[in-house]
Amino acid sequence: MIQCPKCNSPIFHPRALVDSDDWQKIFQRLRDPAQVAEEETVRVKQVIHDAESEVASYDAEIAQLEAALSVLRHKRECLQDYAAKHRSLLAPIRRLPPEILSFIFLIQCCQSPNELSFKRSCSHKSSSICLSRVSIGWRRVALESPHLWSYLTILIRDTSPNQRNTAGFQNLLSFYLERSLPVPLTVYLRMD
Repeated sequence: MIQCPKCNSPIFHPRALVDSDDWQKIFQRLRDPAQVAEEETVRVKQVIHDAESEVASYDAEIAQLEAALSVLRHKRECLQDYAAKHRSLLAPIRRLPPEILSFIFLIQCCQSPNELSFKRSCSHKSSSICLSRVSIGWRRVALESPHLWSYLTILIRDTSPNQRNTAGFQNLLSFYLERSLPVPLTVYLRMD
């Protein structure tokens, strides 16, 4: 029986409890080939009505409990998220000096270099840009690390000049050139 956590009184009061004797009787009656007598029909219909009414009460109670569970689960998830956010404040990566973080970024960018595509829509695959979007701190480190922006592959697709997104490409290329300014720039051109 479900009880109130504050006063220990029952929250839900089932009216019809079916015990093992009731089950034995119905099983015996179901095995009996005789038809239900007129006087028994009224009682059977009343049992069906009472049981279905009680099932509806159980369904209503279950719905209330599920709603309460849903609220509790949501609050629990919020608390877990809140704790996780605070736990991330203590993450070891947050204590790395910017120079080491910049070196790690450089290793990543060497493994998957920046690539700009010059075609109908200007697109890019850029580890540098991805790293700069993780957090404010990482963005600052990435933007202040010119080596991350100094290796560039430009992919030129065979499209007519009026189909190319020249302005978008120029903006992105300018962005890379500004970021890599104090170090030598290495550019690879690929034509498809």
